[in-house]
Amino acid sequence: MTVTYIRDFLDPEGRLPEDIPGPARTLARFQGAIVEWVTIWELYAPNPTNVACRRKPGHRPCPGTIIASPDEDGNAILWICPECEDQGRISGWQGTLWDRRDEAFREGSDEVHVTGP
Repeated sequence: MTVTYIRDFLDPEGRLPEDIPGPARTLARFQGAIVEWVTIWELYAPNPTNVACRRKPGHRPCPGTIIASPDEDGNAILWICPECEDQGRISGWQGTLWDRRDEAFREGSDEVHVTGP
């Protein structure tokens, strides 16, 4: 299980630094996409997202799509790939650049900006 405090990826201004190493940037974008999906759609129970699994078992991309939801108290987001069973817990997401709870999207906009992995 991957346990992440997602703010560890951000600089003091709350941005993803330009000089963050490639693997860390990839992980931050992957987990950020999960946070965006859960907070845009206000998911309360485990639901499929549009985020593809990041794993490559046997050097082949996993065909799974991440299922995610907030934990019972809403402080963390739990996710799992039903294909390969990769899973994780993301905390510290509230108020980050990936938190979409206050997006104008819910008020009629058709735009959804979900960052890919």
